[in-house]
Amino acid sequence: MTQSQHHYLVVMAGGSGTRLWPLSRESKPKQFLKLSGGNKTMIQETLDRVRELFPLGNIYILTNQKYRQLVVEQVGDQFNEDQIVLEPSKRNTAPCLLLATLKIYKRDPKAKIVVLPSDHLITNNQEFINDIQFALSQADKKRLITFGIKPHYPSTDYGYIEVKKSVRFTKVVQFTEKPNFQIASNYLKKKNHLWNAGIFVWKADAFLEEFTHWQPRMYGKLFKGNDFLNTEKEDAFLKREYPLVEDISIDYALLEQSKNVYVLRSNFDWTDLGSWKSVYDILEKDWDSNVLIAQNGHLSESSNSLVRVEGNKKVIASGLDDFIVIDTPDGLLISPKENLDSLRRLLQ
Repeated sequence: MTQSQHHYLVVMAGGSGTRLWPLSRESKPKQFLKLSGGNKTMIQETLDRVRELFPLGNIYILTNQKYRQLVVEQVGDQFNEDQIVLEPSKRNTAPCLLLATLKIYKRDPKAKIVVLPSDHLITNNQEFINDIQFALSQADKKRLITFGIKPHYPSTDYGYIEVKKSVRFTKVVQFTEKPNFQIASNYLKKKNHLWNAGIFVWKADAFLEEFTHWQPRMYGKLFKGNDFLNTEKEDAFLKREYPLVEDISIDYALLEQSKNVYVLRSNFDWTDLGSWKSVYDILEKDWDSNVLIAQNGHLSESSNSLVRVEGNKKVIASGLDDFIVIDTPDGLLISPKENLDSLRRLLQ
């Protein structure tokens, strides 16, 4: 695969992953866990998926200050200190993507940037690579590109992208953030909506021009430290100013307002491992559609359930149907799959 010195990768790894409690915690969220059944964590799999496309020095990890050690332990030996961008406080995706783009643009005004979440599962990887390369070829001085996935069911966990044409690459009509079940069902019937995968490609200057227009206050607040970025003074500037910027997602701050957002209809298999139901969906199942992850366990008269128990505890479960049971040394989750949406609220 051909690399370009002007192509950059930004991996977002600052989320807290509360919907995967009790395994995913504020202290060690899902991107640092092994969830897909393999031997690598989600952030390691994300980097492995695309590392051949980017020079090693052009890869940045965006994360929170509290996760610095986890990043260093899992992938940090590959990168220098400046490539691990630390948010002093959580302010959602708009500020951190603005910060990363400002840093890269200062280094390389010709930069094209690919933004990937660190907690997605993607199979048929060659299709994914092909889509990344196509999007990089289409990124210009105006377009901000997002990836859309054909919906398989009326999910209420994902945002949706409305499009006019059933073509591979087209301008976005509008975004809808996590609709209710009825609205999501209507989208499937109309066949003019895609899941928003949260994967982005843009030229640095195009992104900054749009950001200046739609979010001038945030842009001004971070740009006033431009002289400090990529220097030893960056950390002090961010600790002073970053907590003062608005807490807002890139979707609300920019993509839902800009008139220059395009969507690439992607063909690769994609799952956002944002809930235990989505983890259950991707794991190998027995003849009763159960997933049992335990050193010493047995399921009886059960179906369509996920039981995961850490340690050498003996586990016997009977009569489970569409249940999730997750047991860790200091936490236990028992819930029907249909009730999992309330987990975040219950934890709060």
